[in-house]
Amino acid sequence: MHTPTPFDLDNLTYDDFKIIHDSHWNIEQFHRAVKQVCNIETFQVRNTQSIKNHTFCAIRAFVHLEFMRTQNLIVNWYGVQRNLFNDVIRAFIQESINSQSFPLC
Repeated sequence: MHTPTPFDLDNLTYDDFKIIHDSHWNIEQFHRAVKQVCNIETFQVRNTQSIKNHTFCAIRAFVHLEFMRTQNLIVNWYGVQRNLFNDVIRAFIQESINSQSFPLC
């Protein structure tokens, strides 16, 4: 790989730019998803092996989500995160309603 020169930039076509831009955008999407959805930056451990384990698990989770997206099992990564605790919350609310001996209203 050689160092780009101003001459290289002058000869850059729109198609070349689009390929580079799209690749860059995919990298940005990966970083955003692995941070926001897989919580790669959120950990409560301090020793090296635990940090490596957490990082590995976060990247593995992203790969699994991306596989699900490419297989059309999910529409996007954020929908999974948004709906992750719905069943738990629903069960908690239902249990709370059932355990009350007085009407809510």
